[in-house]
Amino acid sequence: MVDAIRASEGFVPALSLVADECGKILGHVILSYVALDTGQRLLELGPLSVCPERQGKGIGGDLVRTALGIADELNEPLVLVLGFPAYYRRFGFQRASAFGIAPPDGIPDDAWMAVTLSSYSPALRGKVIWPPAFSGVT
Repeated sequence: MVDAIRASEGFVPALSLVADECGKILGHVILSYVALDTGQRLLELGPLSVCPERQGKGIGGDLVRTALGIADELNEPLVLVLGFPAYYRRFGFQRASAFGIAPPDGIPDDAWMAVTLSSYSPALRGKVIWPPAFSGVT
């Protein structure tokens, strides 16, 4: 999936982050653009990965916080994620439906979340349409 995102029009090189230690990759996160049915582009976080032996050490959290900070600096209005609510709530994510952002078909509302950034406007609304790089995501 990461290779497909990197080859897509939605790829943002500044938002593909790697955590490493002495040249060993410990984790990775990528934010890329998805589109609303209105034509507006929004950032989607994922996938996020941390090598199994280093999970639970804060690496994923550092990657998420850094990526959100960069997205905010780029004046993005919000970031979406499909993931575990218990994990992503710690970064301020809430159900995206509370912001009027509907998930793609087949995605459960409780796992479809968004966090607003500095340039967010409540006028931003619509349904996300997965790009081809996300085909098969449910």
